[in-house]
Amino acid sequence: MCGIAGIASFKNQVDRRRLEKMCGAIHHRGPDDQGMKVLSAKEGARPTSVGLVHKRLSIIDLSSAGRQPLCNEDETVWLTYNGECYNFQPLCDSLQSFGHRFVSKTDSEVIVHLIARQLAHGLEEALISALSEIKGAYSLVLGTEDQIIGARDPYGFRPMCLGVIDDNAYVIASETCALDLIGARYLRDVEPGEVVFIDGNGLRSRHLPNPGRTAFCIFEFIYFARPDSNIFGQNVYMARKRLGHEMSQEYQVGADIVMPFPDSGNYAALGFAEESGIPLEMGVI
Repeated sequence: MCGIAGIASFKNQVDRRRLEKMCGAIHHRGPDDQGMKVLSAKEGARPTSVGLVHKRLSIIDLSSAGRQPLCNEDETVWLTYNGECYNFQPLCDSLQSFGHRFVSKTDSEVIVHLIARQLAHGLEEALISALSEIKGAYSLVLGTEDQIIGARDPYGFRPMCLGVIDDNAYVIASETCALDLIGARYLRDVEPGEVVFIDGNGLRSRHLPNPGRTAFCIFEFIYFARPDSNIFGQNVYMARKRLGHEMSQEYQVGADIVMPFPDSGNYAALGFAEESGIPLEMGVI
């Protein structure tokens, strides 16, 4: 699991303090490591500034080589990624057979190489081509010096949202709590299978092939997401309380107290206590 976010401003330089605040807001999604990158348009071009942040909880590669944002060889495209690609190894083997060299053991680096392989056809087509080869659950944010791109897998397994700051900058983030902390206004969720392209001309979308159903990660509600976030169309705090209510109805026990295990268990325990009438007590700090 990771946390990703990005800001694209088309009038002013991206404020690094906002990026740092977003890092703090999504820290729970990746306390092992963090990375940040700011890109700006070349002199004479339309004023554009793009900032990316990444928080990592690594289960594969904790080396500095796996740190994100990652970039292609000429450092024109930068990637932050949250997900699991289950055909990672076959793709890696195929790319290596064509001479691609890897410095980490991460599926995010595979995506960078897939994009680089088709970059002669333009970034948009290269990204769509790369994502069509990826099998798994993911969300990602790409940045260049003049645009920011967000994408979500066709099943919508991981959450991702869009926001705007004073109509001058767009924000993409794993959770809405990252928008709240920098004063951004929530626009909408990135749809399952949607690829959002944002530049100085505004926002437009393309869609990956529709698998015919969605598959949201239930563990986002149980554990991953912050309680003040809204994901998959629901508030996490209220969803956890409802889980506690349902649990109390299904398991009617004669207990003396309801004791949560902080922090993610607090709100389900509160719901259980409300529904059952059993007192809530903090036994674990």
